[in-house]
Amino acid sequence: MKIGLLSTFPPDSCGIAIYADNLYKNLKGKVDVVRIGDIGANAEYQLDFKSSSLKKQLREIIKKEGIQILHVQHNYGLFSKYFNYNIVSALGQKIPIVVTLHEVHDGKGGIREKLIFSIQKRIVRNCAKLIVHTPNQIKTIGRKAECVFMGVDNHGEHKLQGKTLLFLGFINTGKGVEYLIDAMQYLPEFKLVIAGKIANSKYGKKIEKMVSGKKNIIFKPGWVEESDKKQMYLNTDIVVLPYVWAPYQSAVLHDA
Repeated sequence: MKIGLLSTFPPDSCGIAIYADNLYKNLKGKVDVVRIGDIGANAEYQLDFKSSSLKKQLREIIKKEGIQILHVQHNYGLFSKYFNYNIVSALGQKIPIVVTLHEVHDGKGGIREKLIFSIQKRIVRNCAKLIVHTPNQIKTIGRKAECVFMGVDNHGEHKLQGKTLLFLGFINTGKGVEYLIDAMQYLPEFKLVIAGKIANSKYGKKIEKMVSGKKNIIFKPGWVEESDKKQMYLNTDIVVLPYVWAPYQSAVLHDA
């Protein structure tokens, strides 16, 4: 069997790239996998995921390679800014399409959430099968979805070192980092490490201003490599995830 895997891949600095790379490495040797990444990705093909001609480009790759199943790693930030209409159209291929939804929306909320939910419904209609990461997400999607839990690696018992807190991951408005920073005034005996790539420059400046002068907060903006993540976890007593909006299953939670 020959599978096309459409996703970001390293060296892209995002969790889905890491997820897809691990998936590729575990499938390699068992089935024939063709990686289809975005521009700059370590993949057999590189495409502009925001292109309006995504469907045509995928069709040409599928025909050339003889791909039998296309597996799409989907996150709304990866595709067209016009609410992902290009990827919805691109799912209309002559072969079965499997989509892993890394975000599952319920349509509850403002206009943006309702628009995203309408796109999600089109994705559900246009693919042969869906993969989500929790049983509760299946209830939102319906019978077309299968649950594949995020994998974890077993490690030895982690003994507490002291009173070090860690926030790790993309720093954006949905993660609630500002509330964690405010809470540190009530925890003077604790040290907080905030590490991760800033997704929004305006929000990043707000966080930088909030942590300025705080002696018990260490701020490390920027992408954290896998080897550095492991050491951060080992140096940490409590991982804190103060998310205020999270339609995804947190990879940081599983790593921790």
